[in-house]
Amino acid sequence: MGDRRPVCSIIMCVAILVALGQSGAAWAQPGAAGPDQWSPGSVALKLLQAFASLAIVIALILLSYYALRRFSWPASSGPVEGPMHVIQALTVEPGRRLYLVKVGSKAYLLAWSAEAATFVAEVDPADIAASQAEAPVGDAHDA
Repeated sequence: MGDRRPVCSIIMCVAILVALGQSGAAWAQPGAAGPDQWSPGSVALKLLQAFASLAIVIALILLSYYALRRFSWPASSGPVEGPMHVIQALTVEPGRRLYLVKVGSKAYLLAWSAEAATFVAEVDPADIAASQAEAPVGDAHDA
């Protein structure tokens, strides 16, 4: 995906600025940097809390991104009026599919992969009608 160092540097700079902004008032208080740096209200504790909060937010963003990429399915658009219809879609292997598409009175077989879509052949619509009449119910569309 590339070098992530610039992104990490920007995130760290923003985290430090946010932490300094949140704990700026604690520096003005007398005794805030006393011997017990982990006492309530100390700069170190506030800085730790800010970094923990930032880490949680970044983790949630990354988790959401992963979940959306992993589990999002193409939205079903429902029946569409027009001259083009997908008659059947067949998964050949992961990332490769065959589509039987009817455009007007003609039918085409298309191969689809992550790299390209390729025209395979023109299919006789009479052959499609005959095979659909022979096929059991439920096999007309394999999506």
